[in-house]
This record gives sequence, C-alpha cells and structure tokens, in this order.
Amino acid sequence: TDEAVRDARISLAAAADEIVATWATPNTTRSAYRPVVLWGRAEHALKSTANATSSQPRCFALGPWVHRATLTKLVASTRYFYRVGDADGVLSPTWSFVTAPAHGQWAERPLKLVWYGDLGLTFAQHTVERVTQMARTGTADLVMHMGDIAYADNHADEHSQKCDGCSGPNNYQDRLNAFYESVTPIGTRIPMM
Repeated sequence: TDEAVRDARISLAAAADEIVATWATPNTTRSAYRPVVLWGRAEHALKSTANATSSQPRCFALGPWVHRATLTKLVASTRYFYRVGDADGVLSPTWSFVTAPAHGQWAERPLKLVWYGDLGLTFAQHTVERVTQMARTGTADLVMHMGDIAYADNHADEHSQKCDGCSGPNNYQDRLNAFYESVTPIGTRIPMM
C-alpha cells in the first residue's frame, strides 16, 4: 500500500534501558497516519505502545517520511518483539531484538560488535549477507557503520530530481532508499549506529 513500512531499523538510545525504532513511509503518506510501535516480551501479545514522531521530507522531492519512537524501561538481556507502522492501518511484520546485558554483566556475555564503513550498494552484497546472518544467529549484537553509507552522490540518473527551492546537488533519494532497504534485515534485529 501507499503507507507500507520500509527502511526499518533499531538503534541504541541515550539510556541503557531504551531502544529507538526508526522506519520510513513514502512521502505520499496520508496526513492521518499515526506512527506507533507495538511491543512486548511475547510475540503474539504486543501490549506496550510507543508513539512516534515524524519528520517531514525537506529538500528531497522523493524523500520519505521518517518515523521514530523510543521504547523505554526495557529489561536487560531480554528478547522483545515489535511491529512498527500506522496505529490505524498497515503494520510491519513482527521483528525481535535482545537487549544488552545489565551494567557489570559484560564479562559473562561480551559485546559482539560489527564495525565497518564505506559499505555502499554496488559491492556490498557479500557483506550485507554475512552481517544479516550474524544478526539472525546472534553472533553480532551491534553494528557500527562509520559512514559513506550509500554513495548516492555517485549515481545520478534520469530519475534524479533537482531539489526544489534548496541549494545543493541533485536528489539521489532512490539510491539511499535502496541502501536502507538492503540493511533492513540487519537493523530490525540488532541496533545499527
């Protein structure tokens, strides 16, 4: 549908007992869209809710709406299930993540970190497949992406549009959307920073 969830991911928050869920919907999303995260410890009983804020597309003519909600008061070393989307409409599939151990318990369960940069899209398939497998099997707890995420500025084509009323390069939102879509299987399971 026009309000389908895409580009979903989680990230760490300022507090150790919080996780931020982020997702996008097309810039044609209806104004009555009520972004929300339904979450809980049981896959079929998502009893907690976190309302999200939405940012409006600015310079990018093809840019999506970006929605962000913070899940709070999470228990350490616990699996949580969640869905994101419209409180009155389309929701994502159910995803899950495991919270980090409590402070002082890292010796019992060391953090497994994936750290990379300059991923892009063109030559990233092997890396994305490997990190997705690590996220699925629990052999990675966190992804730190240092930058140069999509190389969208290297891919001008007939679909790129000049920003309306702003300065700067052409709009390469399609390439950026494709990048975020490629890492969604990772970012819905483990935090991506």
